[in-house]
Amino acid sequence: MTVEKSPALQPRVVLGLLLMAVGVVFTLGNLRLIEARQFLRYWPLFVVAFGVTQALDARRRVSGALWAAAGAWMLASNLGWATISFWDLWPGALIALIGAHVAFGGLGRRGRENWPATSSRRNHMVAVMGAHELKNDSPEFEGADMMAVMGGCELDLRHATPRDGEALIDAIAFMGGIEVKVPRDWHVVVRGIPFMGGIVDETEPPTEDTGKRLVVTAFAMMGGVEIKN
Repeated sequence: MTVEKSPALQPRVVLGLLLMAVGVVFTLGNLRLIEARQFLRYWPLFVVAFGVTQALDARRRVSGALWAAAGAWMLASNLGWATISFWDLWPGALIALIGAHVAFGGLGRRGRENWPATSSRRNHMVAVMGAHELKNDSPEFEGADMMAVMGGCELDLRHATPRDGEALIDAIAFMGGIEVKVPRDWHVVVRGIPFMGGIVDETEPPTEDTGKRLVVTAFAMMGGVEIKN
């Protein structure tokens, strides 16, 4: 049984709130209503919030706890509470995390033919410095939320059928990659904004109207989103 996450706890919601908050702070600062620098030093709270949303998923409790701890340490450094600054040690910590991911991720990575499968109508996929791979064979597929941050998400829909003839996918790639595979009889519509990144539709349009449609709304920043057959 697939447990769906509450939309309010999705990481992309945290990212959206972060962008909104930064925009408000800068706007009020430009209007000289507040001193923006005093508020911007609290930005690590969003890292903590992101870690908490990850930790609520049983499969990501460890990574979520690490993100929350890193955010708390960065906040303490910004406020002068920590005797050792996070920014003095982050290069070594980053190298250690990447090394652990390569070592343990490589040992545990499964072949593509052994991707975890699901028949859920909707999928929520997040990859942070890692990989999230999934096959969906639902006869009533509605859509997916996909987010890749310095990692990769891959969704195979070649054995799925869109519910009521249409499915929707929201994809965000930040210094990472997202790949979606669809059947050849699906018509694909891509709407997106690439910023120092790319959004590519490599599917072959069906020769006739099959009544099956996938709409992809994507944002790629220093990353890529690719849809293929």
